[in-house]
Amino acid sequence: MELGDITFKKKWVGLLTLIPVIGQIIFLVMLYVLGTKFKYSGLLTMLFAPIMIPIIGFGTRFYEGINFVSRNDTLENDYGRKKLFLTFIIIFIAFGIIFIFWNNIIETKTKAKKLTNYYFVFANSRLIDKTKQLARENYLECDDYEYRDDSGLYYIYFADIGQHTYLPLYYLRDEIEASVLIDNSNGEHKYYVSMSDGTYGFGETLSSQININTVVDYKKVERRNSNSINYCTVTKPKITVGEM
Repeated sequence: MELGDITFKKKWVGLLTLIPVIGQIIFLVMLYVLGTKFKYSGLLTMLFAPIMIPIIGFGTRFYEGINFVSRNDTLENDYGRKKLFLTFIIIFIAFGIIFIFWNNIIETKTKAKKLTNYYFVFANSRLIDKTKQLARENYLECDDYEYRDDSGLYYIYFADIGQHTYLPLYYLRDEIEASVLIDNSNGEHKYYVSMSDGTYGFGETLSSQININTVVDYKKVERRNSNSINYCTVTKPKITVGEM
């Protein structure tokens, strides 16, 4: 109320700061006007309120440059008390707004991470579909022969799965490298996947068990190295899943 009276000469303007979102904008405008009323930079007052408000509150500048011609202790003391009260109120509100913004930043990061996790789960599904298609249509060159659907371990490395599976908006994201280990050793096809975009991902995990909780901080896919594994490359990578 007092801030509305000082900045716009209308106490009811102060009540507008209680309105969600709009109130925060109005409060920033009031801080700007407050700075100019005391002959300080309005922009600095708005952006650095926790610093500027104490300067205004405990400084020697008067409202709109008005100074007292004759000394009046009662008037000056009353004015000083109002400035001090206003200072603490504005500091309290400023820290409240900072706290709200900080919480929103944390919440935004949490939601962004969850979206990233869903993206990886979806990418896993697309990658397995792509791998099955490549194997079925003999586009896997494994060591010195084409992929054979028989007993064995077959390892395929993808430098960027976006180019192979055409993930949604993959060109707006960091590249996602991945590996797929096909395990046919027990007469049953099992697919083990590892993925990373340089920040998030997961180590080698059975594809059917991959979910949003699987995605963690994972910097780089660790490539397999074993004499018992057949290493495969994609000989025709431009086939899309939709052509199956």
